[in-house]
Amino acid sequence: MRINHNISAMNAHRLLNVNNAFAQKSLEKLSSGKRINRAGDDAAGMAITEKMRAQINGLKIASRNSLDGVSLVQTAEGAMAEIHSMLQRMRELSVQAANGTAADSDRQAIQDEINQLTSEVNRIANGTEYNTRSILKGNEGPNSHALVHRMSTGKPAQYTGNVDLTSVSAGGFDLKSEQLSIWIDGEEKVVNLTQTNSSTTLDDFMELVNDALGDSAKAILDKNGSVEITTSSIGGLSKVEIDGSGAAVNLFNSVYDSTQATGKATLAGVDLTINAGADNKGKSDITIKFTEGAGAETAVWNDNVLTITLETDKADYATSDIEALIQGATTGAPAGLDMSKFTVTGAGTIDLSGIDLVATPVESKIIENPTTGTAENATNTAEGSFYFDGVPEIGSTIKIGNETIEFFDSSVAPYIGSNRPIDISGKTTAEAVVDEIVNKFATGIDGVTLSEDPKFDSGLGTSNNARLIVKFNNPGFDGNLVYLEGTPDDFTTNLQVGANTGQEFRLQIGDIRAKNLKISADNPTRNPGVKGASYVKTGATVTDGISSSMVEYAIDVSTEEKASAAIKVFDNAIVQIASERSKLGATQNRLEHTIANLDNTSENLTAAMSRIEDTDMALEMANYQKLNVLQQAGVSMLAQANQQPQAILKLLG
Repeated sequence: MRINHNISAMNAHRLLNVNNAFAQKSLEKLSSGKRINRAGDDAAGMAITEKMRAQINGLKIASRNSLDGVSLVQTAEGAMAEIHSMLQRMRELSVQAANGTAADSDRQAIQDEINQLTSEVNRIANGTEYNTRSILKGNEGPNSHALVHRMSTGKPAQYTGNVDLTSVSAGGFDLKSEQLSIWIDGEEKVVNLTQTNSSTTLDDFMELVNDALGDSAKAILDKNGSVEITTSSIGGLSKVEIDGSGAAVNLFNSVYDSTQATGKATLAGVDLTINAGADNKGKSDITIKFTEGAGAETAVWNDNVLTITLETDKADYATSDIEALIQGATTGAPAGLDMSKFTVTGAGTIDLSGIDLVATPVESKIIENPTTGTAENATNTAEGSFYFDGVPEIGSTIKIGNETIEFFDSSVAPYIGSNRPIDISGKTTAEAVVDEIVNKFATGIDGVTLSEDPKFDSGLGTSNNARLIVKFNNPGFDGNLVYLEGTPDDFTTNLQVGANTGQEFRLQIGDIRAKNLKISADNPTRNPGVKGASYVKTGATVTDGISSSMVEYAIDVSTEEKASAAIKVFDNAIVQIASERSKLGATQNRLEHTIANLDNTSENLTAAMSRIEDTDMALEMANYQKLNVLQQAGVSMLAQANQQPQAILKLLG
């Protein structure tokens, strides 16, 4: 027996301390409800749960962000619903004004209401805000002045004239007695030349052309001063056709090709080619309509439409018979049209037995053979472009894939951003800017090569127009996935709908001001996009809705013809708003699914984190009870061990 070291007491004391520490931790877990209260409890578990906690907190905020997005969409859609109602009312008024029983004073009263409703459309579009941000008047940020053609292995239809319009003499754009139609993808775009005069400039003419083209195509001037028209669409179905009277068409093409003045028609399975002849090229916009009726054949002109009535169920029409009918249609023919120059070719005899041309008339339009696009192909190399018609504004950007090129002016402030910078200091032309982009980043952006379109490259940096070509480095459809973006026309914002960087939802809302709907214009010579429709020319009658100043011209309903055409203008506006509302409705539905997914993911991640971090109270209570018993036993055993040295005293007795 030893008295200097009480090993039993030391052992009991050590175990008591161990049990006390375990009991303290168990009590801490029971008090907090967490299995991990400090890193030492479970280092790996702590690291995992903290990452999960960041995700969960981010998902909760993202869900709230998405709800805010839904609120923004509902605000915009509600305003559009009211504009829809006003457009419906304006259409009703146009129908009323088109009626022959309406007097001039009645139409003026109708015009007054249309003016007021158009001003209210502007007020709603200009004044609708969400959290102080205007959401219905398009993008108001810095403009890069860049028109984008997306990356594609196909090509858009592109027409290039051969006339230097910059050298046209004074008065050369006085075309008020001429006609000009540009057909884009089969849809006629009528250029409004009625207001041109001897003072009309090249810029005025190009503005009229682009006003007619709208978003379907863009007309620009290359370095030679020739017109280039490029469709927004891409592929084999893209088409550009130019049709009109001689002086107007002469501004695009100085040489007429007889093979271009053609039209197609199919009668009873026989394909016909109708050629107007070189002498008739560019003189008129001709449509030939084939129908049938009892009795002898007839050929009757109504304006620029020739209706050929064939004999019902006749079985032996030759192409020469059709040609003779057309050539004989001289009475009422458009001025200057030589019917003797028309020819008809085709193989086979036309048998109309059992064919009802009255129910399904056949039409042939005599126009230029179209310039067509190129279909996408897996062996081609994707290409896109940015067309600059001015120097980009400070702070504006263009995007190529994941890369952003940002424009700054070093004479104003140094660049402090994180994008690829282009200094526009001292640059006064678009060509100078594109030269700088190519010099710095020709091969510096992954996957693509940048170059300047030689059609706009003067070599001197002096051209006000320039095109930056973006070409993928490898053939195939992968290049189509490279995203190109200039300055969007729409209101654009990003909703952070995820917990991490880059998990954004892009929301775009179109500009629905009256001008964009083409129910008003800032110039009465603008084109409403409907043949026969025009704007009031007696003075501005529409406000911007914010001030009382008259700044725009409303659709004109002063005559039966104009009111009838206005119906179609309002139809187009109704469809445009319906399209925007439809997109917003789809966006709202998507966001609602986004919210549901975020909430579900947050719940599941919380459950996963709980399994790692939270304590099992029943199990921990059982453990605490065990430790409690061990503590009591340890105290008792330590007391017993401390008594053992007392037995030594008995040996001394």
